[in-house]
Amino acid sequence: MIIFAAELHRDEIADVIANLIAELGDTADAIAYRLTEAGITGQRADAECCPIANYLRRHVPCIDSIAAYGDAIEVNTHAGQSLNVRPPEQVAEFMTMFDQLRLPHLITRPEGTR
Repeated sequence: MIIFAAELHRDEIADVIANLIAELGDTADAIAYRLTEAGITGQRADAECCPIANYLRRHVPCIDSIAAYGDAIEVNTHAGQSLNVRPPEQVAEFMTMFDQLRLPHLITRPEGTR
């Protein structure tokens, strides 16, 4: 599901983000599985390029910037709206697993040089 509504109210954007995260599953392992299935990867210890941020950016194009931390997701939209969404505990657990190299298949591989 991709949300194209660039004029969503900040509460609606928060709801969309919460629903997208809920669709990933209710455990850290379920989140890892869904992200793997969707081909979403990211960079370790980088809140703006972690798999959660990349997943949300893919599904909500009105996002200008996003940073996903274990206890908060900070969002800025193209329309100039800023908001924080508190993710469920399984997101923090997933991010800890990812940053501790327990999910190496979700780490974005650098492009090879030619």
